Amino acid sequence: FRTERAEPWPEDAARLFVIVCAERTGSNMLVSLLNRHPEITCAAEVFNPRMMSDGRLAWCGGSTVTDRLDLLQLRVSDSRALLHELAREAAALGKRWVGFKLMYNHALVDDRIVDTLLADPTIPIVHLRRRNRLARYVSFERALQTDLWGTVPHGPNDPPQPPLQLDAAAIVRDFATMERSEAWADAAFGAHPLVQLDYDRLAADPGAEVRRIGAALQVELDAPAGSGKRSRSD
Repeated sequence: FRTERAEPWPEDAARLFVIVCAERTGSNMLVSLLNRHPEITCAAEVFNPRMMSDGRLAWCGGSTVTDRLDLLQLRVSDSRALLHELAREAAALGKRWVGFKLMYNHALVDDRIVDTLLADPTIPIVHLRRRNRLARYVSFERALQTDLWGTVPHGPNDPPQPPLQLDAAAIVRDFATMERSEAWADAAFGAHPLVQLDYDRLAADPGAEVRRIGAALQVELDAPAGSGKRSRSD
């Protein structure tokens, strides 16, 4: 990636942070927790290629935009200007901070996205990973099978999920891809305020984990009791 010189952040805008991760690492749960804070709004996958092809844009507070042609066009032509607009609209909602999810593969779709982030090393990065690579891979394959990517709570009385046919070579390739992607994120954003989060710790004690993010953003963060229950989407 080339690194551009940072433009002054708009004075009428919220500050930006980014959640960098792979699919099925608990990012939906994390975004939901962050959106409960009155000073924070967090979008989902702003640069999701499937949403781009469908004419949909993840926006403030988990909303989805379909009728703002100006924003849809900015996503294609000027990712920096789009993020500035996201931050301005977050500020108009009374938020101090605005975040979005950048999946590893989204960073490869358009290198201007990462360029924009690297140009401003003051942007905090939350690197969320799932150390149980097999559990992540199984969850990812189930999501591909069902096309259910959101958070779906489940309990012991729910019907069992159908068995999956897994290919050993595909699992090894996925493990290697995750290892390379995690190393890339740590290296690329090493100069930024970097918060390392793990899925299992987030699910077990969400309050402690989001407080670590709060320390980086200089806001008080906590999670309601019971918010760490696992879901099918994690």
